[in-house]
Amino acid sequence: MSKKPLFKKRINPYYNPEKAHHRPYGFENIPPTKVDWRDLLRWMQERRQKKLPKAPSTGYENFIKKNMVPLHFPEKETSALIWLGHSSIYISTPEVSIVTDPIFSHRASPLSFLGPLRKTPAISVIESMPRLDLILISHNHYDHLDERTILELYQKFPEILVIVPLGLKPWFLKRGIERVVELDWWDSEKLSTSQSPLEITAVPAQHWSKRGFLDRNASLWCGYIIQIGEKTLYFAGDTGFTPLLKEIGERFSIDIGLIPIGAYEPRWFMAPQHISPKEAVEIHQMLNIKQSIGIHWGVFELTDEALDEPPRYLKQSLKAANCQESEFIALPINGTWPL
Repeated sequence: MSKKPLFKKRINPYYNPEKAHHRPYGFENIPPTKVDWRDLLRWMQERRQKKLPKAPSTGYENFIKKNMVPLHFPEKETSALIWLGHSSIYISTPEVSIVTDPIFSHRASPLSFLGPLRKTPAISVIESMPRLDLILISHNHYDHLDERTILELYQKFPEILVIVPLGLKPWFLKRGIERVVELDWWDSEKLSTSQSPLEITAVPAQHWSKRGFLDRNASLWCGYIIQIGEKTLYFAGDTGFTPLLKEIGERFSIDIGLIPIGAYEPRWFMAPQHISPKEAVEIHQMLNIKQSIGIHWGVFELTDEALDEPPRYLKQSLKAANCQESEFIALPINGTWPL
């Protein structure tokens, strides 16, 4: 008698054999990237031995003073964005308000006592948020999809619409959030506003998904193109460097890029999933982005570099690439940029 497998593989209900990133049991990158558990163990061991990450060069308290400003949400008639830390960006126009990958909890973890600890505070963000129409989620990792934050936002703004990559809608439905739209790469959702058109397009990223023990790559990951009025924004989510991103710049004329610059060391392990500041500059140039803003840094110590290293490395990379520093900036947390 043949033995039944202990765990059944999840069947991908979205599987389309004509799409290269679809697999019968989930999704994968193009070309595929592999993660070896032995590499993870090696990284964890080296991290412990080297006592990484180190504290910011001037200490945590001074880092916060230098890289965080008081939070002031824009008036409704103002078009602006606010970097709220990590990958959370609040985008506001007179017609619509959007937040990307919101996380304002104490930890990026399912556990209250274990996991990456917030090093820079999120003070009364939801309490002071004046309005919210749309949430964009790039993937299901705990530093991008935070249950507590989502539920608090939904409690305050029960009419919000959530746009997610394929496979994440059930997570929201289980929590009573029903206005959810799933998108595959290059799928778009047009939304009606009183005046300006709004269109959201999911675009490729090189990353992965996992939230439990048996759900690796069961849901998709993505970035987003946000076409709002006459402006086009690119929110990269989490991504490694891949030529696949070039097509985004070929399809869209991007005014503002929101590109990760943190969580990149050591390169031998992080390169397939997280770009470095050097690669962020390459993406800025490859996609012909007019203005880029660095995100995914300054809040959680997810990898080996210090919290204050990404902006320094970004400046060095811009100089090496013959780019003006003004083309690609690192805002302070709660810093504002006009649209």
